Amino acid sequence: MEDQITIQVVNSRLVEQEDADVELNVYVHAAALPSSDHASVIVLGSGTLSIGDADRFDEVALRPGRWLMQVDLDSRGPDGARWVNIHLSPENAP
Repeated sequence: MEDQITIQVVNSRLVEQEDADVELNVYVHAAALPSSDHASVIVLGSGTLSIGDADRFDEVALRPGRWLMQVDLDSRGPDGARWVNIHLSPENAP
């Protein structure tokens, strides 16, 4: 069984495809950030985190276990988010 976490970026208006691009950045840290817009714990059993969309995906090698996933979005203006930053750190990091 595979675990899957989905972060869906949705613009409520109908837009052209080229206007719906969102930049996704993933960072791995030794310790959690002091604050973030959203946070959740994920359990990574395989040691590989796959991040992608319908067109392509990347794999990030992490040790198996519990990881804190902190998510930050740019200002939520009328056009929605233009970038999403995901920060991963071991859940029990000092």
